[in-house]
Amino acid sequence: MTGRDELERSAARLAVDAVAMMNRARETAGVSQRVIATRLGVGESRVSQILHGDGNVRMATLARVLRALGYRVRLDVQPVDPDAPVIPRRAPRRRGRPTNRVSWEQSVTLTSVPDTVPSAWSTAPVTVNDVR
Repeated sequence: MTGRDELERSAARLAVDAVAMMNRARETAGVSQRVIATRLGVGESRVSQILHGDGNVRMATLARVLRALGYRVRLDVQPVDPDAPVIPRRAPRRRGRPTNRVSWEQSVTLTSVPDTVPSAWSTAPVTVNDVR
């Protein structure tokens, strides 16, 4: 198997895992495709396409669907080569002037984490403060 084949196989595996995770989350939450469609503001046919793996699901779509089901996505990147350095969970802090960028956790084991925030908060606007 060539390096290119391994890359394509890895990408395909991730796409399959993402679709499986969304379906498990939907089953666990006991929510219909119609309810998901309403929460996302899309047609039920689009939700069906996403949950059946038709096409390449974008990360934003994955996050939105899981959020509509009461979950959030955490990414966990694991080295393929055992000698490769491990990526830290948080980006190192920058020294110097403040930045308007939000630091994010790098965490890709697709793990749905149940929301711990009350559902009434899920529609509240979010303000992002400067993270240093």
